[in-house]
Amino acid sequence: LEQIGKYSMDIFLFHTFLYAYWFRDIIYYTRDPIISFITLLLFSVVVAYMIDGIKRVIHFDRLFEILLAKR
Repeated sequence: LEQIGKYSMDIFLFHTFLYAYWFRDIIYYTRDPIISFITLLLFSVVVAYMIDGIKRVIHFDRLFEILLAKR
């Protein structure tokens, strides 16, 4: 749960795209709500990890600090 909490904002922001636009057929394949929830959560966590990796590559924290300092 700690890992999910760390990425909760990214999960929240992207879960709609995942289930409504990109992976709808995969997520609802079984028509079982529990399995659909777990599948959506897995996809959301994977996307959140990818976003975090991109943030590390572009040094997002440093860029954010620079923007705040110029303010």
